[in-house]
Amino acid sequence: MRAVRILSPHKENLRSASARVRDARMPHAGCQVCDGSVSSWARPLPADLPARCLFFDFGLNVGSSTEALYMSDVAALRGKDFVSCRRAPWWKVAPPAKADGARRSCVQQAVAAAQFINATLGPRLSRLGLRARDCRAVGVELRPVWGEHLAVLAHELPRRFGAPPPAFHEPYAASHCDGARVDVFQCGRYDHFVKPPPGLDACSGFRQRPTNATTLNTLRLISEAARPQDVVVVKMDIVHNRF
Repeated sequence: MRAVRILSPHKENLRSASARVRDARMPHAGCQVCDGSVSSWARPLPADLPARCLFFDFGLNVGSSTEALYMSDVAALRGKDFVSCRRAPWWKVAPPAKADGARRSCVQQAVAAAQFINATLGPRLSRLGLRARDCRAVGVELRPVWGEHLAVLAHELPRRFGAPPPAFHEPYAASHCDGARVDVFQCGRYDHFVKPPPGLDACSGFRQRPTNATTLNTLRLISEAARPQDVVVVKMDIVHNRF
């Protein structure tokens, strides 16, 4: 399997070593054990078919990374073309004074991501006779606030780019088992956590009554789709207790 690890140029890992150790020790919500029941999983396409490209977007947010993948084929990038950023209901997660800033920041990051993907993934796909628009996108997002927006985006991407229909799973908690029910706590208007980390109860606007979500096994999603000859790209933006 040609696994391509792409590091975002605009998101640096600024967490302290102690924070990373703390996250590593936290229990994986809902999953008693890691579900590696490969024998029960669906099998990917036959190995004798041509190589494909698969893009897994764990932590979809508004879908801008997936759109950036397809926009990486476009010679002249224009911020106004990133509908995932422009049409997202930012007003649901930010006060009006900050919603426009969130939209602009999203566009800037998406443009940078498209350029980065073109420079890194583009040549690898070209050697296989593929383009970014040939990649099939699979995404997982925990926060239900983007649900309607992602549904519309999923219909628009094939029409705009000729890409395969994406599979956006929302709201699900990315994990290593399927079907576990977990409590999702909300902090303010934006952050959602499967298990509230220490100190979150002091957060202003913390919603004490949790909602529910179901876990989705990211290992299964990859295993059921990918073959050794495929190009597999995994973008993960799941921090703290969203996993």
